[in-house]
Amino acid sequence: MNYFITTKSLEIGLKDIFSASEYSFMIPIFGFKTYQKFVKSNQWLKKYKPNWILGEAVNLKLISDSWFSKPMRKIKERIWAFDFIEKWLESWQIPRIMNDPRTQKKGSMIIANNEALIFLPEPQSPKIYDLFRNKLDKIARA
Repeated sequence: MNYFITTKSLEIGLKDIFSASEYSFMIPIFGFKTYQKFVKSNQWLKKYKPNWILGEAVNLKLISDSWFSKPMRKIKERIWAFDFIEKWLESWQIPRIMNDPRTQKKGSMIIANNEALIFLPEPQSPKIYDLFRNKLDKIARA
């Protein structure tokens, strides 16, 4: 996993046909309301996928809260919500990420802050887009 965002930063930064394809096929397994907010924050997807719409029907694979899971999740959220743990981990991890040579690599997309952890040292979308354009050009010449 290389792309973590918070509910404060739901809009995807890399807006291209590759990203649009990736995110338009995304299926939530938990947190359908958050998924709906994500979709509303990324309406740019329609530029590349004009027929794509947010599915209003709940995914059959969606994990919903039960009488047991909801209290358990709340307890775990309270345990891990201690700011001092997050601050300690942040003070250790962010310098480590920023000192990694891949962070400085030309063309990389590395973001490490309170809203996002994005690790794309070699984003594939430019390569995929070039292949896509070449195939379209071949079709147009035929």
